[in-house]
Amino acid sequence: MTDSNTTNNNDITELLAELKKGFVADIPEKLDAMESLILLMEQNEEFSENYEALYRLVHSLKGTAGTYGLHFITSVCHVMEDILNEVGKNSENFNQYGGTYWLSYIDLLRTILSDLEKSQDNFSAYEGVLNKLQSTTPSGSRYEYQCMVVTTSGLYESLIPTTFNDKNIRFSFCGDGYEALGRLLSENYDIVISDYEMPFLNGLAIFGALRLSDGRNKDVKTVLLTSGKQKEHARQTDPDIVIYKDKHFTENLIHAIQSVIK
Repeated sequence: MTDSNTTNNNDITELLAELKKGFVADIPEKLDAMESLILLMEQNEEFSENYEALYRLVHSLKGTAGTYGLHFITSVCHVMEDILNEVGKNSENFNQYGGTYWLSYIDLLRTILSDLEKSQDNFSAYEGVLNKLQSTTPSGSRYEYQCMVVTTSGLYESLIPTTFNDKNIRFSFCGDGYEALGRLLSENYDIVISDYEMPFLNGLAIFGALRLSDGRNKDVKTVLLTSGKQKEHARQTDPDIVIYKDKHFTENLIHAIQSVIK
């Protein structure tokens, strides 16, 4: 006799597999649309509208791919979204990178999709290409350091990059502790700055999970931003640096990041 729960679980599994299959089948059309938008933006045609359309496509692909466990597609979209946020609705900033740069994201996604269809993967090769895209400056040189900032504060999102505008650092931002941890487990970073209070996972939980994961960012330098006193336990999972939100905040933050990049 077949257990009804087992039958229901099998039905759900089959349904999810079909939905995932349909999603993957639709990706080429989405990539063609992204490519067309990039080419139009490169020619400054209705730039603002096309920017918004491209951003929506990247954001949607990122979220749905994560739902179906296609994490490397999500990682590529995360990085592309970061750079789109960086350039904003400014055609000059966008075109500083050049069309080839933006189309490289589409080429990488097509390569990943082709390997998925053949039930193959080459994650080490994908990582190398993605890291190169992530570290490319508008002039075509390379950022030397990658910094993840985990915060819900618009003030810090503008303050931190402005403070280090002359430094060779690319900043990525995340407003969700759980999402930040997912990125940190799949992308390379040199510094992680996090608010203590964050949705879903607080800063200490993010740092602790990284240290215990034995992954790529196990030894990343961690900086905790907090308004409350933190106890020092000298644990492996504790942040490397704690910065209090007081009148010395900016000065201490500068010293902290300088100590890392030296």
